[in-house]
Amino acid sequence: MKTLSATKIIALCVLLLFGGQTANAQTTTNADYSRMGLLELSTRASKGDQKAAAALKKRLNSDAYNLKPKKNANAPDPNAPVLGTTKGLGISANDLAKISAGTKPSNPTPKQKMPRRFEDMRKELDEVAAKIRVSLAKIKAGTYGAKDKKETAALLVRVKELTAAIKIREIADKLEYLKKSNKIVGETAKIITKSLTFVWTMKPAELRALAEKGDLEAQVELARRYDDGKRGFEKDAVASFEWMLKASKGGYAIAQKSTASHYFYGEGVTKNDAKAAYWLKKSAKNGYKFAQFQLHKEYEEYFGLTGWKIFPKDLAKAKYWLDKAIAQGFDLAILHKIGEHPGE
Repeated sequence: MKTLSATKIIALCVLLLFGGQTANAQTTTNADYSRMGLLELSTRASKGDQKAAAALKKRLNSDAYNLKPKKNANAPDPNAPVLGTTKGLGISANDLAKISAGTKPSNPTPKQKMPRRFEDMRKELDEVAAKIRVSLAKIKAGTYGAKDKKETAALLVRVKELTAAIKIREIADKLEYLKKSNKIVGETAKIITKSLTFVWTMKPAELRALAEKGDLEAQVELARRYDDGKRGFEKDAVASFEWMLKASKGGYAIAQKSTASHYFYGEGVTKNDAKAAYWLKKSAKNGYKFAQFQLHKEYEEYFGLTGWKIFPKDLAKAKYWLDKAIAQGFDLAILHKIGEHPGE
C-alpha cells in the first residue's frame, strides 16, 4: 500500500473523528459484489453475508478488518499508539514541542544523535494509514465506538510526530551532505591551486616574463605556443625546442619526454637518436608514465605505429618499465599486460 501524505492522513483523521452514522444498506437482487461500495459491503458482512465479507476482505486486502464488535470491547489494543509518545523517533518530547511551535530544537544528546531511518518511519506511517482504513470501514459498518475514537485521536498525534521526525531527518541529511560536499570542493580547489599556475590563461608578455624567471610550467607552455604558432606567438620550431629543453634541464619529466621527441624527429634541432634516448630515459626515471610505457615498448620491440626503434631488445627492462607504468594505474600499460593493445 502506498504511503499516504501527512496532509491527507490528518484530513482523513478529522473526518473519522467527527464522522456521522452510516446510511442504510442498499438491497439488490442478483447482487454484484464487485460493483458494491465499501459501505454496502461492510453492512452486508456485519449481517452475516459471507460473500460480502469475502469481497470486503479482497477489496481491503487485509485480514485485519473484523467488522463485527469484539466480545471484549474494553480490552486494550497492544498495538495501538500511545497518545503523545515520542518512542522510537530519536527526539525528545521537549524537542518535539519546539518543532511543533516552529522553534529550533536543542542539540541532540549522545543517545539521540540522529532520528530514525526514513525506511522505518515510512513503514510506521503505512501502519498508521492501515489502521485509519480499518476505522473508516468500521464507521461505514456502524461499529465505530468510543474506544475507536480514542485510538483515532492517538493516530492523529502519531502522524504529527512522524511528520516532525521526518522533517528533522531531512534537515540533518541535507546539512551532512552539504558539509561533505563543501569539504570535497574545498580540498579539490586547494589541489588545483597548488598543482597549477594556470599558465595557459596568461597573456604573451606575462607568460614570457614568468618563463624567463625559471617557472617550468611557463616554459613548457611557451614552447607549446611556439610549436603551434598560436595565442600570441608565431610558429617557431627552434624557439619551441629551446624552451622545452630549458624545462627539461630543470627536471620537468613531461618536458623531458617532449625534448626526446624533438631530438628523434629533428624538430627545431638536428636529429639525434642518442639524445632522444637519453631524455626519454630521464623522463621515465622521473616518473612520467607515458615515457615508462614507451620505454617498455622499445625494449620489447613491440613498436606499433609509434616505435622509435633506437633501443636494443631487452625483455627484462621491458617488463621493469611496464610494471612501473602499471603501478601508476596507466590504462594502456594494464591493457598491454593482459594482451590487449588498443590504439597502439
